[in-house]
Amino acid sequence: MTMPVLMVINTAGLQYDDRLRKEVLSLQDLGRKVEILGLEYANRSGRTTVYDAVPATAIRLWSRGWFTRGRGVAVKTLEMYVRFLAAIMREKRDIVWCHNLELGGLVPVLAILRACGRIRQIIWDQHELPADSLLRNRAYKALYLWLTARCDRVVMANRERRDLVAAWSGGSVGERVDVLENLPDSQFATLPVEPLPSDASRWLNGSPYFLAQGGANPDRHLASLVAAVLHENLPKLIVVGPYSQRQIEDLEAMHGSDFKARVLFTGAVPQMKLTPFIDHAVASIVLYEMNSENTRLCAPNRLYQALSRGVPVVVGSNPPMADLVRGIDCGVVLRTDGADVNDVRAGLRMSAARRQRLSTAGSMRRHLAWESQAATIGRLVMIASNGERLGTISNETRLPVTRFDRR
Repeated sequence: MTMPVLMVINTAGLQYDDRLRKEVLSLQDLGRKVEILGLEYANRSGRTTVYDAVPATAIRLWSRGWFTRGRGVAVKTLEMYVRFLAAIMREKRDIVWCHNLELGGLVPVLAILRACGRIRQIIWDQHELPADSLLRNRAYKALYLWLTARCDRVVMANRERRDLVAAWSGGSVGERVDVLENLPDSQFATLPVEPLPSDASRWLNGSPYFLAQGGANPDRHLASLVAAVLHENLPKLIVVGPYSQRQIEDLEAMHGSDFKARVLFTGAVPQMKLTPFIDHAVASIVLYEMNSENTRLCAPNRLYQALSRGVPVVVGSNPPMADLVRGIDCGVVLRTDGADVNDVRAGLRMSAARRQRLSTAGSMRRHLAWESQAATIGRLVMIASNGERLGTISNETRLPVTRFDRR
């Protein structure tokens, strides 16, 4: 019997982690048994099933009760490693697929387990880049290269990040890296168009709106976006994603009573429930501060989600996003990353004036599809239809040139 692929992840919540969902379902499509071992922000232990009956085990950290948020990080991390490793060692695994940089600390022990025959492969899926300060640190560079050398494969979210790390490492890492872009899968792209939730619909009262899916994350230029919407006769703004009440109070104090009439915060929405918010928007706004290599070279899932649903986008000047939007003429690219309110306002005004919809949504769904990367996923787990290891497969995703049609 084939041993399972074990996904190990520290995440806000399994139902919100779209990259994990897509990887799990792709592995199932390849005939692999998959299990999930996770730590969620809710910090509750237990067993459940997710993503069409995939078994998942959640661990709980006692240390989260000993320290407030942001404190005792070393103790919390050590406990997380111990609990994850204890669960991993209970039975043999074919592949242990670790998510995010913070799980790199598991790699040395996993390498020992591999040498003992308890696991066959180690995959390290790096959703983000290391912080800029770490990229400049010689000791961290040596540690990172040492950990990477003990993995069978490393996964990154776009070619730009892979190339940056390859150059930083002198080329040694690039040979081990596969790229899995954060493209939407066909399950998401082909969901039926449904009406907005009733509370959002009542709040809009027939008004058009822009969509921002980043919540109140501090690196998403929310302050500039809100100011641009409120100081211009533009569509309203719906912000999907987590936020704090303090952030709402600060924005309301800054902008007055008009704020709540023009900006709606929904809170977190599960990935497969996002399409009503996307489908009825004038455009989806995707902004990231370019204050680090990680955000400068961002590869946001929500950019591709909007395009797969035929909705245009307004993006900052971050190279991967800007190059994509210019290349396939699917929205507006700002002059800045979104820090300049006047620049944001001009971009929103241009998008609202166009009121366009992507003319070739069906083609976009095919070419911006997670499934187009099936060969890469197959190679990662060394699967081919004849049972032999796959040969070299390009990581390059070539996108078609498409144009707008008027609504």
